[in-house]
Amino acid sequence: MYKQFFILISSLLTLQVNGQTSAPDAFGSIISMAESVNTPTLMGTSRFVGSGGVLGSIGADISTLSTNPAGLGMFSRSEFEITPNLQINNVNANYQYFTGSGSQSSIIDKNQPVFNLGSIGIVFATRNGENQALRSSNVTIGLNRTANFNRQIDFGVGNNSAYSYSNYLADLATDLTGRGLYVPFGSRPILQDYALFDNIYNRTLIAHEAELIGTTNTTGVYADPIPRNSSGRVTQFGSRKIRGGIDELSVAWSGSIKDKGYVGVSLGIPFLKYHSEFSISEDNTGSTVTNPYGKFNYFDLKENDNYNGTGINLKLGGLYKINDQLKVSGYFHSPTLYKVTNTYTVSMVANYQLSNNPNSRTLSEYEFDMITPFKVGGGFSYLFGKKGFIGAEYEYSNLVNSSIDIKNVSGNNSINSALSAEQANTHTLRIGGEFVVDVLRFRAGYNYRTSPLQSAYHVQGGNQIQQTLCFGAGIRGPELSFDFAFQRQYYADYNPVYDNTSSTFGIATWNSQNNMMATFNYRFNSGN
Repeated sequence: MYKQFFILISSLLTLQVNGQTSAPDAFGSIISMAESVNTPTLMGTSRFVGSGGVLGSIGADISTLSTNPAGLGMFSRSEFEITPNLQINNVNANYQYFTGSGSQSSIIDKNQPVFNLGSIGIVFATRNGENQALRSSNVTIGLNRTANFNRQIDFGVGNNSAYSYSNYLADLATDLTGRGLYVPFGSRPILQDYALFDNIYNRTLIAHEAELIGTTNTTGVYADPIPRNSSGRVTQFGSRKIRGGIDELSVAWSGSIKDKGYVGVSLGIPFLKYHSEFSISEDNTGSTVTNPYGKFNYFDLKENDNYNGTGINLKLGGLYKINDQLKVSGYFHSPTLYKVTNTYTVSMVANYQLSNNPNSRTLSEYEFDMITPFKVGGGFSYLFGKKGFIGAEYEYSNLVNSSIDIKNVSGNNSINSALSAEQANTHTLRIGGEFVVDVLRFRAGYNYRTSPLQSAYHVQGGNQIQQTLCFGAGIRGPELSFDFAFQRQYYADYNPVYDNTSSTFGIATWNSQNNMMATFNYRFNSGN
């Protein structure tokens, strides 16, 4: 059984998309989830985001809980802050399909607003005597949103005569049956373990149970109701919807050593929610072929794959004042250990002239461990007296060492090999600053993150290199402050949908995530 399992894994991992190695269906959702968790978003207070996230060496901002906790040692007064956030995602999706005779495409644009809490936290600042080495000892508790997954990709074409999705499901069932890895006639699959975490395997099963595809005992070849020629035309529309994010609850201690050096440690407990929904529908617009159920009309497939988890990590940071103007900083983030629970359902309706065949599957809930990469970074800042500052930071993330451990099943090595083969370590550069005019603050920043994918997976320009532009402004009083920030992140991506040896269907997307946030700060005690 294990030998068959690894044969199946290797066959699915070598699917070709436009000459590039890809895996459009093998482990689809679980790998997408892991990759999203490994590439977080610049989020936090308006001051933090508006200045490009370079406050690790500036300090005195609660968002440094999730970057460099040493900056929390610079608070001389206790402070409470809250930051609501409005996120508007735009996905420009170009659904492309390539055949031996050429290519076609159709474009669908989708905007999606989402409201969430970007940050909330409180610092309890304690100022010690000036004759003590430890001048301050601060405790901070906060909740920061560190990643937003929300987006929706709509795709479709009005006339697909090349290769329908039902053709694809029939071909895959035939291939699996030929390998002895698929049991026809609605029986449970041989590889119970595999069904847990491979979406396309379960889509193939539901297609058989809903009688969209079928075979006989004698041939083992599966057929579907759409002929593969010019008379087999379908309209085809679908979507991929991702919901959720990561909210990290952190508790930190930070201190000042003679107001020259600062140290901090933060214990983080991230809460992960990643909800994926895939749907596809095909309507028969050309075929007049009939079977015992009469003429085929349409099928609708819907799939929900939900991941919820809790993790734990540790962050260490340091900050040093070289002089009154120049500061340097560094930090280390341990890998995060997540305990994740998955729930999965898939349903299909296949409608014929004389029959309507709905069916659904719900798999047993299962748990697995996931370890995200470690990170290390550092930066510097330069203060122009009371007129503002500029800063820069660099961060390295070790993506290739992330891993997944599914309990009591075989095949973890294959999943992790797929993750390691696809992912690339990332380098992130952040620059930003603030300009002060009396009580007003004006901010701007820019982030550049290298591709989290190996070059072999840069299909149709979808390298996922991310750029972020940030702008902000605020007003600061003796006790109250109000800040606003606008952030725009954008990157190109490619989402394989399905293929065979002669046809490839995928979605090239241009993604932009726009965040508008406002922060209210209240300082409620003064230092000595």
